[in-house]
Amino acid sequence: MRVAYVVKNFPVLSETFVIQEICDHLEAGIDLTVIALGFDRSTSLDTIHRSLPGRTRYLGLPKRRSAQLWSLAKKFCANPRALTSALKVWRRGRLSDVLVAAKLSAMKPQYDVIHCHFGTIGQTASIMRRHGLISGKLIVTVHGFDLSQGKLGFAEDYYKELFDHTDCLLPVSDHWKAKLENMGADPDRIRVHRMGVDLQRLRPVAYEARPGVFRLCSIGRFVEKKGHLFSIRALAKVRERHPDLHLSLQFVGDGPLLPEAQALVQTLGLSGIVEFRGGLEHSAALALLAESDAFILPSITASDGNMEGVPVSIMEAMALQKPVISTWHSGIPELVEHGVSGLLVPEQDVETLSRAIEVLADNPAERARLGAAGRVKVERCFNASTLGHELRAVYAALIEDKRPGAGLTLSGKKSAHSHMPERV
Repeated sequence: MRVAYVVKNFPVLSETFVIQEICDHLEAGIDLTVIALGFDRSTSLDTIHRSLPGRTRYLGLPKRRSAQLWSLAKKFCANPRALTSALKVWRRGRLSDVLVAAKLSAMKPQYDVIHCHFGTIGQTASIMRRHGLISGKLIVTVHGFDLSQGKLGFAEDYYKELFDHTDCLLPVSDHWKAKLENMGADPDRIRVHRMGVDLQRLRPVAYEARPGVFRLCSIGRFVEKKGHLFSIRALAKVRERHPDLHLSLQFVGDGPLLPEAQALVQTLGLSGIVEFRGGLEHSAALALLAESDAFILPSITASDGNMEGVPVSIMEAMALQKPVISTWHSGIPELVEHGVSGLLVPEQDVETLSRAIEVLADNPAERARLGAAGRVKVERCFNASTLGHELRAVYAALIEDKRPGAGLTLSGKKSAHSHMPERV
């Protein structure tokens, strides 16, 4: 089975779910190639997996439009025949697609399966496949921002190309499955396939819960939808009501809102309580999480409509048996069961968020109960190994059905055009 992962950049530290999925396939013996539209992030690929360096190809797509034009001109000078391929895909002024087509024209790679994460990348791959620049069954995992972010300029038919020409859409939650159907995607081509975490690597470790001390950890980029500013404001309320409690909150991540978060900490007098650790390597972030008493991520719907999928950082915290505080947002309630495996509060509700912090700070037994239940939840529904087997079954079923556009049904019965397993 030859599989291509088409991604924007690779590797991206905040997209551990993509890295995890790729590594699981490689360990299962899949003949896999990563095609990155952008540039190398200068990360040593062999530290991720020993065989990745020889399996990763970078197209070098520049971000700026002027640089894209210059790159396209150079490509045409070197290979005039690339112009024919490039002009075929000119669509809605998408210069980036034209450049990708020009770069692929000399390769024309053939695979059994093309897998993309995020609808925006799937859209590009769909156009390339329709014009014969890459071949294989097309599967697209959709997460959240790719269906919700207003600044993408969604028109009513923004994803028409994707919906018409993709073999299988894999939303990461029931929430986004419903959204896809409302946007006009064929239900017979939709299957919920959740992201997972490596439970062999993520094992609970013994740590000392000290009386009068409560250590929070939060992992995620400093962007609006992560809700970090609400964590800071809630912590200030807890400190005001419990001045004798030794509180701490450690943030892992970088992003555009980091300066605003740092300024808010200074304004609220929390500089000795809140620490910003920056964008740590994954292993270092997990080590920090393992030393904490609880995890907090009060995700919100951003002002531009951007929303979460199901944050992997929450899965990792639960796998480490940490109690979680989050929000009733997107697919998070499909992971965190309120009062069972964590605590959920309404979006942007600082007061209720502060009370949830107090519940866990005051009750180590409750922390232990929620943490244990969280580990069980992840083992049952978000185990990367199990999900990897299921994903490869999806690949095999699509390859077996040679008819283009063969889909699957969610009704519990196989469609007339599919040999898809009934449960993935």
